[in-house]
This record gives sequence, C-alpha cells and structure tokens, in this order.
Amino acid sequence: MYNGIGLTTPRGSGTSGYTQKNLAFVKPKAKAVDYEKQFKEMMENPVVQPRKANQEIVKHERLHRIEAHLFEVRLELEEQGLSEDQIQDKLKEARVYIEKKLEENEGELSKKESHTAALAKERQTEKFREALRISKSYKPGSAFDFETQQKEEQEKQAKRDEERRQKKANAKKVIEESTREVNKEEKNVPEESEKKERKHKKHHKKRSRSRSRERKHRSREGRRRHDSSSESNPSNK
Repeated sequence: MYNGIGLTTPRGSGTSGYTQKNLAFVKPKAKAVDYEKQFKEMMENPVVQPRKANQEIVKHERLHRIEAHLFEVRLELEEQGLSEDQIQDKLKEARVYIEKKLEENEGELSKKESHTAALAKERQTEKFREALRISKSYKPGSAFDFETQQKEEQEKQAKRDEERRQKKANAKKVIEESTREVNKEEKNVPEESEKKERKHKKHHKKRSRSRSRERKHRSREGRRRHDSSSESNPSNK
C-alpha cells in the first residue's frame, strides 16, 4: 500500500502488493468547448447582483448600538456614585469614542444584521475593484464580447486622437501668441528709441537756448556796467 492506494496486505490476493502506474489506461480526449454558446447563456442569464444596503436601516442600527452602549456606561457610572454633571461629561467622551470605533469597524460589530453586512460587503467589493483597476462601467461578460471591445477600443483611439489634436492646436496658439508679442516688442523698440532721441534733442535745444540767453544777458550786463563806469568817470573820455 502506498499513499492510501493499493491493498493493505498482499495476503490472499495472489499479488506482491506493489502499486504501479497502469500503462494500458487511455486518457479520454477533452470535449471541445463551445464558448459562443456559453457566452450567450451567460448574457441571457446574468449574475444576480447582491442586494444593496439600506442606509436608513444601517444608520438606525448604528444609533441603536451607540445608545445601548451609552446606557450600559451610565449604569456603571451611577453605581460608582458620580454626580450628574460628571456622568454627562463621561458620556460625551464615550459617545465620541464609540462613534470613531464604529466608523473604523463598520460591519464587523453587527455581522448578523443583513444591511450592515451588505454595506461591509459593498466596501470590500469596492476595495477589490480598485485593487484590480476595474472601471465602474464594467459589465459582467463584456470581456468575451469581442464586438463591444472593438467598438470601445475604437472610441478610445478616437478620443486619444482628439486629445492630441487639441494639444497641437493649443501649442500652435501659444506659439502664435508668443511670436505676436515678440513682433510687438521689436516694433516698440525703434519707436521707443526714436522717442528717446527726440526727447534728447528737445532737451539739448532747450539747454542751448538757455545758454544763449545767459550769454546775451551777461553781455548786456557788461555793457551796462561799462556805460555806467564811463559816465561816472568823465576823465576816461
């Protein structure tokens, strides 16, 4: 006997009790699977989706558990002989703690309640879907629908092409705007230089005029002084 196969004892069997492979056995051929038929059956009889949790019932169950736990805490505090104000403070702290625990372990506290268990199952399924990167628009059996897959691939390709065209158009607009700004700056440069030159010429003219005026004024003053000095000293004549 080997690995639970064969005779427990060769006594009375007319054999040595040695177990070996049957070389005369012919393995039957696997039947051809009709995948199209299976796909049609699967599409005609889709998988029944699990019932969604009723949020109102889940909320009611949650509040019921909180109040029940707080009632037990209140009884313990009253037995300890605390005042009403102290009990209220302790109950507030306990309420915050219980609500935090219920948010962290939603579904684990009440697995017997169907809606809470359904909510926990929905969250578990959602995490599994995100881990496998399955889109929300996925339909069961669509992986075997080659026509639908081809259409979706064509739509995705068209969308990618449109995005590329949009990017190229945006880049072209940016380049055109930048070239316009550069051209404007190049046009403004000679205008600004001309303005500066005109301003400089005007300033130079003003300075030259003021200097000529000063010279004329000085010459007049000198003549006046000379005339006054000659009038005061007639002997110089």
